[in-house]
Amino acid sequence: MKPILEKLLPQPDASFSVSAKGQPLFDPFLHKHDMFELTYMPRIKAQRFIGDNVREIDDSELVLLAPNLIHCWHILRAEEQTISALVIHFSEDFMGSDFFKKPELSGFQKLMKLAQRGIKFNGKLVKDIVSLMQDMRAEPPIRRFITLLRIFEIMADASSDNYEMIASANYKTLRDEKEYKKINQIYGYVQQNYMENISLQTAADIANLSPSAFCRYFKKCTHKTFIEFVKEVRISRACHMLRDQHISIAEVGYACGYNNMANFNRQFRQVTQKNPRTYQRLFSFEANGTRKF
Repeated sequence: MKPILEKLLPQPDASFSVSAKGQPLFDPFLHKHDMFELTYMPRIKAQRFIGDNVREIDDSELVLLAPNLIHCWHILRAEEQTISALVIHFSEDFMGSDFFKKPELSGFQKLMKLAQRGIKFNGKLVKDIVSLMQDMRAEPPIRRFITLLRIFEIMADASSDNYEMIASANYKTLRDEKEYKKINQIYGYVQQNYMENISLQTAADIANLSPSAFCRYFKKCTHKTFIEFVKEVRISRACHMLRDQHISIAEVGYACGYNNMANFNRQFRQVTQKNPRTYQRLFSFEANGTRKF
């Protein structure tokens, strides 16, 4: 997986961009860019990476990301959607260097700082904002800008109950290009090889460090150990398999890189607070319409 530093350009008639993306092609590689990103993803199965957070998603979500926050949605399954993924990109100075320093925007400025960890919104405001994002695509430039300000207003007025942080409190955006490329290559190595034996030595070689130095380096950059990260990737993939496929728990464990089922069960519980059998049973109930969790 090659590291990607995405260069985003505004639309010809605007200082910011609004676009729609088909989910199968949406952000398949870990990347970052120098703009704020507001993304709406319709319900879809994906393994989401934002900062130091790895999670399987199976629901729609509205997320605000600050510049240089590494992220991707690795699609596990996509279906035809009536609503495409919607994305707005804007720079901090897209209306001048002092634009967000205006007192009228003080509430949104606070959210911009929180977005360094990534913000996931919830509640009724998601529906309201998505409706505005859809409208923007057909609006003339001035009306599009007014609609963007309306979105800023809705987010700024959101209570703490209407959003949650994604990356950990200790996570810091990777701004150094060398560090970013190393971490991206390591993420790629794990993503491509989670079903096999993950070698600490290989990961250390990718970073051009000794194993002990690599462990310290990875913890410094991500605020989690390399072993914890590998575990999260594997268990996230195991969750997807348990929910989507009628295969045995042992087959899922082996397919996700576990040769020892006791270890698989223990790590699954550590991440999900459930054992694999309970997890599979819960979502088989949901699929059959017997019970909704």
